[in-house]
Amino acid sequence: MECPSIRTLPESVYKSSSVVVLSVNECEHLEALPEVGSLYSLTSLALAGCPSLMKLCKSIGNLRLLKNLDLQGCSDLEGLPDDFGSNLVTLETIFLMQCQKLESLPDSFCRLVSLKELDLSGCIKLEQLPRRFGELRSLQKVKLSYCRVLKQLPESICPLSSLVVMDLLGCYMLEKLPTDIGSLDTLEVLILVECATLEVLPDSISKY
Repeated sequence: MECPSIRTLPESVYKSSSVVVLSVNECEHLEALPEVGSLYSLTSLALAGCPSLMKLCKSIGNLRLLKNLDLQGCSDLEGLPDDFGSNLVTLETIFLMQCQKLESLPDSFCRLVSLKELDLSGCIKLEQLPRRFGELRSLQKVKLSYCRVLKQLPESICPLSSLVVMDLLGCYMLEKLPTDIGSLDTLEVLILVECATLEVLPDSISKY
């Protein structure tokens, strides 16, 4: 669905428990969503290119079968619900590229036990990752390119035993890497291009 003039969707859209995929892309004036918690069968939710969307409804955390969430280009999105990750046990991919007002992720984000891919590229106000980020043990790919005010990664990132790709391109304010980053045994790709403030690499990185 691409409806550039629409501001909200009828609640009837969200009352069908048989809906598996909901795609509401490029709705430039969409400001809010009704509660979606009754879409019990939903596995994929796409809201890409909805720059007026400022927040998500709390009931999104009840979508226990959700695997894919695409919020790229939601430039006015200020944050995720506090309990966002509490029940999303099947969520595998989250795209948050160009969410330019997003400053942080809630602590509950670290409960996404099935999360494999996280893309936060272009989140220019993202200042930090949750302290318990290392609990995302299924995470294979994390992209943080052009997160311009991100100063450091939490030390807890080192137990990410499935991580293969970490992209830090254009993280201009990144001052240091976790001391034990070399303990990421599965890491194959580490991109540190245009990290102008990063002066020293930890000794552990020599393990690669």
